[in-house]
Amino acid sequence: MGSTALSLAMLACGRGATDSTPPLPLTAVARIDIETSADTVLLGDSLVARARAVNREGTVLSIAPPVWSSTDSSVGAVSDSGVLRARNVGTLLLDAKAAGVVGTRTIRVVPRAVRVRLVAPDTTLITDDAALQTEVETLAGVRLAEVAPRLAVADTTIARLLSAGTGRASIRALAPGSTDLLAIIGRDTTRRRFVVRLTALRALSVSIESRVVGIGDSVPFGLTATDTAGRTVGSAGTVVVAEPSGRFLVRNGHLIAVGPGGVVVRATNGSQVALDTLTAQ
Repeated sequence: MGSTALSLAMLACGRGATDSTPPLPLTAVARIDIETSADTVLLGDSLVARARAVNREGTVLSIAPPVWSSTDSSVGAVSDSGVLRARNVGTLLLDAKAAGVVGTRTIRVVPRAVRVRLVAPDTTLITDDAALQTEVETLAGVRLAEVAPRLAVADTTIARLLSAGTGRASIRALAPGSTDLLAIIGRDTTRRRFVVRLTALRALSVSIESRVVGIGDSVPFGLTATDTAGRTVGSAGTVVVAEPSGRFLVRNGHLIAVGPGGVVVRATNGSQVALDTLTAQ
């Protein structure tokens, strides 16, 4: 047998091995088709999806209720019965799993003209958390309870989101200043100004590690602040000076001796003043 004939024989054997694979039984699910009225849904609306299982010949089979899921629940959340609720603008994959087979359909949530209102305090103290929530309605005034804008803080050094739910979040104040709270739907952003203020202090104290320090050396100092509720709070905004000037420098939480003599270390935060003494020799 020549080489060409041998090759043809081997190919024939290979085809025979492939063709001998038994097909799926007609009782087995070959694929899951997801049926919806459309592939797009308006923001705030719902879409009913149904799963249809078929065998290898396309015959519809009876199956147990499928397990529904969405690849992005922030865009659309699907119930156990296949009802998709459009929560934000975007694209997701809607999945239905049954009998070990998964069917998938791409769904787009498209924007509609809406009004978004951000509900949050204008100001908060640096030790407190604030609540943020959104209210979304159509221009006709119909409330869209399922719509959940993406929430964010413009300056995360001032505040950050602790937790988020459907159109709501908790905000942790981090530092004095102002920033914008953001509610984002598609390409539209609603903003609200948010101001973090220093907590009113009830008491302030300053402590120095050593009472005497050599010239050219440094010694650390600490500040302790409590608010009107008795909580220990940050001492941001406290001004520390050594009087008279010219004997000690204040640098990064340390007192540096540059000349001989004693000083009074004064810490001031609003109406609160704390004093301690230190000597260079």
